[in-house]
Amino acid sequence: MRFTPLLLALIPALFALPTKAQTASPAHPAAPTSYVNPFAGSGGGGGTTPEARTPFGMMGCGPDTRQWGTPSGTRYDAADAVLQGLSPTWGSPGTPEARQAACLLMPVVGRPDLRYMGEKEREANVAFASPLDAASQVAMPGYYAVNATRYGVRAEMTATHSTALLRFTFPDTTAYRGFVLDGDYGLRAPAEGDVSIVFVSRQEVLLEHLRNEGFEVTQATVSRDIRELCLVKAATTEGYRYVSSRNESFNPKTQGRFETIFHESVLGVDYAGHVVLVKCYSGMANAACEVFDALQWKNVVGTLSGDDTFLIVARSERDAKTICSELTRYVGQR
Repeated sequence: MRFTPLLLALIPALFALPTKAQTASPAHPAAPTSYVNPFAGSGGGGGTTPEARTPFGMMGCGPDTRQWGTPSGTRYDAADAVLQGLSPTWGSPGTPEARQAACLLMPVVGRPDLRYMGEKEREANVAFASPLDAASQVAMPGYYAVNATRYGVRAEMTATHSTALLRFTFPDTTAYRGFVLDGDYGLRAPAEGDVSIVFVSRQEVLLEHLRNEGFEVTQATVSRDIRELCLVKAATTEGYRYVSSRNESFNPKTQGRFETIFHESVLGVDYAGHVVLVKCYSGMANAACEVFDALQWKNVVGTLSGDDTFLIVARSERDAKTICSELTRYVGQR
C-alpha cells in the first residue's frame, strides 16, 4: 500500500506523453529555387538579367531595355524605364556572341508607330519601344513576365534547354493585334537603328516592294502565294489591308468581329431562288465571305466569292430567305 501514491502520480504523466499521431511533423523545407532572386545583379553593371533560362541552357528569353547593351554586355538594367522588346534567342549573357544571335519581338496593338522615344531617340531606343512598368515584372527561375504598357499587352515567357516559349495576353479590341519582329537587331551597329514597317493594301504595292528588294516576282506568283497563306483583304480600324484569316486577331467566330467586318464590307443583300447575293465594296467580298464561312451557317451548301460580290447557295428557297433576312440586320449596323 505504500507504493499507491507513486503509481497514482505516474498515471497522469503517462497520458500526457504525446502519441505518434499527436507529434507535429516537421515543416517541408523550401525549394532551393525559392531563394533565388533573378533581379540580383541586374542593375549598376552587375551583368545579369531576369530572363527565363534553365541552368546551362542554350536558350535565354527575356526583356531588352538597352538597344546597344550595357557596359557589362547585357541588354537589361534594372534602372531603365523603357522596354525595347523581348529577346527569345539570346545566348549566354555578358558575352559578345550572345548579342549576335538576338532578334527583338514586340507585341503591338493598332498601327505600329515609328516615332522614337527618349531625348536621344534613334541612338537610345527602337521606334516601337514601350515604357517599362517595373511593378508589373515577375521573375523566378525559368519564368519572366512584364507588361508592355504602350500596347496594353502582358508578355510571359519560359525556356527549356534549347527552346523558348512565349505567351501574350492582348486587350479585347477590334484594332489590329500582332507583332513587330526585328530580325537583325543583334547584328546592326548603332547607326543602323531604323526599322521600316509597310502595310500592304493592294497586290501592286506588294509587287513594287518585292521588286525593289531584288525579288523577281509576277502578279500570278503573288496571287498564288496570297491564296496559300490564307490572306484576305479586310477593312480594319487602320484602313484596308491584307490580313491572315487564320490569325487570332482576325478570328471571325467572334460575333463582334463578324458584325464589324460585315458592316465595313457589305453594301446590300438579296436572294433569288435558293441563292443569296451579297454585294460588297470593291475588293471586300473575300473578307466578308471568309467571316461568313467561318461561322458555319446552317443549311448552306457552299459559297462563291468574287471581287465585289459573293454568292451563298442555300439548300432551299426558304433557307435562302432566312439567311438573307439574318444578314440584312448587319448591313450598315454599328
